Amino acid sequence: MIEIGKAIVRVRKTLGLSQKQLLERCDNKISQSFLSQIERGERNLNLENLEVIAKNGLRIPPHLLVFIAQGDLKDESDEFSVLLHDTFDFLKTIYFKALLAREKQNQLRKLEDDKIKIQEEISNMKNLKSEFEELLKNKVELSSHELLN
Repeated sequence: MIEIGKAIVRVRKTLGLSQKQLLERCDNKISQSFLSQIERGERNLNLENLEVIAKNGLRIPPHLLVFIAQGDLKDESDEFSVLLHDTFDFLKTIYFKALLAREKQNQLRKLEDDKIKIQEEISNMKNLKSEFEELLKNKVELSSHELLN
């Protein structure tokens, strides 16, 4: 699996990551010596570790790493960098749109909660108004009764 190791090094360096930074992104699920051996082509990489390194460490789909390792992307770093940066820009755009949508959803929930509270307050005020009118009516009747006596 020399090619996959070279692909990992290529993407890692394009992203400006050291091995240590890559391992931190992988939540230290793989050791530094294991990563070094993979990058040098001395160890094979199982599917689970491929996913950890690609998804968590490099933040690319595992199949893109395999695609790079197979040589389907030419060894011209400019072409690869452009593709990688375009992919990250696209993902960033999606991420920020998702954040914006979540924020708008939270604002909508708050408005709905506020509407319910206002409706409850209006209902309470109507009840208080009815009680006040009833008290006023009783007071007027009592006053009228006292005047007659």
